[in-house]
Amino acid sequence: PNGNFATLSTELRTYADYPTSERERDAPKTTQEVVGDIIVEFGRDGTVIQQWHLLDILDPYRIGYDSLGTNYWATTYQALGKSEPNVTDWSHANALDYDPNTDSFIISTRHQDAIVNIDRTGTLRWILGNHSDWNERWQDKLLHPIGELLWPYHSHGVELTPNGTILLFDNGNYRTSPFGASDPASESYSRAVEFEVSGSAMTVVQRWAHGKHSPASFFSPFLGDADWLPTTGNILITDGARTRRPESDDTGEEQQQWARILEVTRTVPAEVVFELVIDDDTPHGWRVYRAGRWIAQPLLSNR
Repeated sequence: PNGNFATLSTELRTYADYPTSERERDAPKTTQEVVGDIIVEFGRDGTVIQQWHLLDILDPYRIGYDSLGTNYWATTYQALGKSEPNVTDWSHANALDYDPNTDSFIISTRHQDAIVNIDRTGTLRWILGNHSDWNERWQDKLLHPIGELLWPYHSHGVELTPNGTILLFDNGNYRTSPFGASDPASESYSRAVEFEVSGSAMTVVQRWAHGKHSPASFFSPFLGDADWLPTTGNILITDGARTRRPESDDTGEEQQQWARILEVTRTVPAEVVFELVIDDDTPHGWRVYRAGRWIAQPLLSNR
């Protein structure tokens, strides 16, 4: 509302006695370079107004599946001359929205399997996600589910809807936290899902979802988005990273990828009213990070 911009950035910190395994709780600890996310507010002239460091707000020692991955940021920080190749991707925040009702930010932290709400004083207001391995300091920030609810895992594209609910793309990777056994690949699924949060009561209700049950089930292990369309109330879903192996499966080639963009009604079950498949026979195929609905406005003329 003040005309500034908010975005996500990162920083690099070193931690002693850091976990080395997502599968074995008692694995040896090590000194580790950790990439953490930052919310940055800056003015239209580029001046940084304020920053909020997630490593100071969340638990830097809590890991999720893929938190210890070393490929994502290694090239970036090596190019900056700031690290060795083994920097880990602790939280992998990938989406940010602003809530004017509480002057706060809603952030999707993929590798923490959590949607978090942080106000502009830097106070953590709530955590929407599974309750595994949050230490005592964060226990009173965990939202408690009411009714039937499935927690999101490895999500993307969180946004605040006009109804005040929270909409996101739940990729569904693993469907558990370390050090639990993950779902088999054959049972993996993604969803577009909508939650209603009460920050005062510290509760969350799942209001709508699409994607778990056949024949509508699908699985995009990365990328993805879900947008509320204001005119119709329909949901635009970016099913952006479908994979299949090429016919020469024994060659060790990378999986071929394809993507869909679909619009569905916010009903149970949802009805598909638009679908665009992006696919061809190129070796690696296509992926779509996010998509948005654009309604063209008529051109005005002085003639």
